[in-house]
Amino acid sequence: MSKVQTTFAGCEDRLLRAKEVMQILGVSRATAYRLMSDGTLPVVRFGASEHRNNQMLRVRKSILMAWMRQNETRPAGPRSPREMRYLLIFC
Repeated sequence: MSKVQTTFAGCEDRLLRAKEVMQILGVSRATAYRLMSDGTLPVVRFGASEHRNNQMLRVRKSILMAWMRQNETRPAGPRSPREMRYLLIFC
């Protein structure tokens, strides 16, 4: 590993490839690419002209983690013991 690579190895805000996005999110490679290319995930684009499909796409790790926090949902269900009691009565 070069000195530059060693310096950035622990960097929290590094750019992630689709394979790394796939591993972090636990989705297929195709899904990771789709999330990156359709604008669902904010990406950094570089490497080719804007109108060509062969651009390199990367996601900042900090942005991916923030996106995951923003898109968390809580399971729908009873929120109080009283609601739970009504569910048991009707079942």
